Amino acid sequence: MQFSLFAIFALASGAAFVVAAPVPYQGGSAYTGSTGGVSGGRVVNTSSGTITNAQGANKGGTAGTSKSGNAYAGYGSNGDAGGNAGTGSTGPAFGGDVINNGGTVNNQGANSNVAGGGGTSQSGTAYAGNPATGNNGGGNRSPGFSGYRPFGSK
Repeated sequence: MQFSLFAIFALASGAAFVVAAPVPYQGGSAYTGSTGGVSGGRVVNTSSGTITNAQGANKGGTAGTSKSGNAYAGYGSNGDAGGNAGTGSTGPAFGGDVINNGGTVNNQGANSNVAGGGGTSQSGTAYAGNPATGNNGGGNRSPGFSGYRPFGSK
């Protein structure tokens, strides 16, 4: 088999014309905030004398609910990164305490000294923006805008 000098040169220099891979689309980061405590209240009886409790007295409060909202990061396009989304942290929603302090403490009712239950602590949903392109109008997205698509949907 014979190769011309031109063919050898073309094969050797062809490696110099490698096309770089397109820049990947980088989506933004999404994080949810931490949740706060929502424990129920407590009953505390202190006495220097006698404490008398009827059956069913001194009930601690039930725990509440703490939820962190959803976060949807922006989609990347045209080599531009999508926006970041993060929900805020929730605060505490503790139930109320019942504290009895005295010489003699008599808790005679079946439902006497019922502490308050914990409340609900919740953060909202966060949506990040997408880079602007000629096809979708760009900018921040929320459920009311056309072209909106939550992260992970198809």
